[in-house]
Amino acid sequence: MLVAGGVLIVVVLIVAAVVLASETGVGKPVNARTLDSGPYSVRFLAVGDWGRGPGQKEHDNQTAVAQLMDRVAAAQPVEFIVSTGDNFYPNGLTSYKDPAFTDTFTKTYSAKSLQVPWHAVLGNHDYCDSAPGCNTTDGCPNSPLHQLNISLANLGPPLALRTLVHSQDRRGQRYYKNSGEDDISWRLCPGGLMEQSWQAQLLELERHLNASTAEWKLAVGHHPSYSNGEHGNNTDIIQQVEPLFWRYNVAAYFVGHDHNLELLSVPAPDGSARSYAVVVTGAGSKTDRPQVGTAFSKYYHPDQGFVGATITQDTLRLDYFTLQGGEKAAFSATIQWPATN
Repeated sequence: MLVAGGVLIVVVLIVAAVVLASETGVGKPVNARTLDSGPYSVRFLAVGDWGRGPGQKEHDNQTAVAQLMDRVAAAQPVEFIVSTGDNFYPNGLTSYKDPAFTDTFTKTYSAKSLQVPWHAVLGNHDYCDSAPGCNTTDGCPNSPLHQLNISLANLGPPLALRTLVHSQDRRGQRYYKNSGEDDISWRLCPGGLMEQSWQAQLLELERHLNASTAEWKLAVGHHPSYSNGEHGNNTDIIQQVEPLFWRYNVAAYFVGHDHNLELLSVPAPDGSARSYAVVVTGAGSKTDRPQVGTAFSKYYHPDQGFVGATITQDTLRLDYFTLQGGEKAAFSATIQWPATN
């Protein structure tokens, strides 16, 4: 985990080339360097901010999104699913045996088409956000470390938690410091923010990017760099992480946190034709938040849904599915390689 600027988000690098599947070997991990000149493709779904268990408000919406994911994946099978964080509201898990894992995750995403590897990052709510009694590490049952327990892999679809980068939202230092009546005691939960070194982990992220020989490099996190949703832009991500996107040609950044669906195309600061896509997919359960801007916007939807992504050697296709639109994508966009959308 990494704290950039002393606050909270999570970023994971998905190196597309090492999970790409050929037409004759769907789902079989391959290395792009071993592929022949023939076509290959890989397809996955991305959904975030879904973790509402039975009895929680918006659990019905989460279930409806899960059912739509099933119908879409049954018609067009996927190799894996990405979760962009806030997997378990309101404060993450209290142990690796927490029944919330089964109630919220296993039972909700039980359809056969969704029994593929899930690659999840941690959001602020997974990171003990607002959990009581966490002013010291003693006696605080909530911890992001519970979601990293390998035992969870036996309780549902394969779940791989990979966390590299944290940062803040527009509330500034709220995630890290006490600020009068807004006492962020949960930063002290076991494995919490106070145990992180954002500088070291930013270097770790760069190490992975630098070592990758992938044709497509995608990043996944919880907090957006740019968003036209309620939380808005994230200065720390823009200042600390975005330069790595340009340096290592990251084509797209999949995120949640804002409870909506968005596509933003961020132009290169050097005035070249390069860009990277911000794919906001935080509409897994609770939505209906206001749109606060239009910068870089290609698409905005305020209600429930998720994103389907299909990668070929030359293109990244993004399909936005909504409850209103059903199995037919409400919006689609194609990014050419290298990223010049």
